[in-house]
This record gives sequence, C-alpha cells and structure tokens, in this order.
Amino acid sequence: MFRGAYRSRRCLVPVDGYLEWKDIKGTKQPYALAMADGKPFCLAGIWESRADPASRPGTAPKTFAIVTCKPNDLVATIHDQMPVIRHEKDYARWLGEDPDPADLMVPFLSELMKIWPVSTRVNNVRNQESNLLEPIEPEEPWLL
Repeated sequence: MFRGAYRSRRCLVPVDGYLEWKDIKGTKQPYALAMADGKPFCLAGIWESRADPASRPGTAPKTFAIVTCKPNDLVATIHDQMPVIRHEKDYARWLGEDPDPADLMVPFLSELMKIWPVSTRVNNVRNQESNLLEPIEPEEPWLL
C-alpha cells in the first residue's frame, strides 16, 4: 500500500515531542515523550497526493503518515511501537534517492529521550491550556 511513497516520497516531520498512551486493564494514561535535552527532532514519514475531484488541477491535497518501528527500552515500558526518529546526520539519506533505507528504521537511543505522564485532558482537542504537557502524578500509581 505504501511501497511507492516509501521508495520516492519520504519526508521528515519536525516535532518537539509526541504522545503515547499506556493501556492497562482498560485504563489509558497518556505520556509525553521528547528529547532529554529538550531540543526539537524529526520523525520519519512518507507522503502521498490524495485524489480529490473537488480540487483544482495541480492542488491535490497531500497526506502523510509517520513511519514506526519496534520500541526502544524506554518506550517499550508503555507501548509496543514508536515513531522512527532520525538523527540529523541521516536526514539527507532519508530524503534522498536510496529506494530502501530500511537500516534507518530502527529505535532511537533511549538514553537521549525522556518520558513523563501527562493529564488525560490531552485526549480532547478542545483543551488548549498551556499546562497540558506538565508532568502529573497518575491517579493510579501502577500506571507509571
């Protein structure tokens, strides 16, 4: 399904963090993940033009998907996969002509990342407070 995009329409998605949810006994606790040094980083992605008859010629909407891999030791404590995070030194190769840079789709180093539980209020897009990503104590301690 994504073979053509993987071969020739790879992209980088700049972020300063992302969210994952730990599911234990039907309760989901969100966690924020970021670089330990607080710097922005890039996720590996693929993109595609989406056919839309309502679009003007040459303006087809573009969509993208984040590429995932098995989790590193840190992320494995909450989830069974993680986004492919690329080192800056690999940006050009990921975006380049190599039709199969599979060796770049590996877990990022745990030591360079941090993780913390955040409010379940992040689950609703109407919640826009600036403190949504502040660390919290989960209601259930076993969710840590």
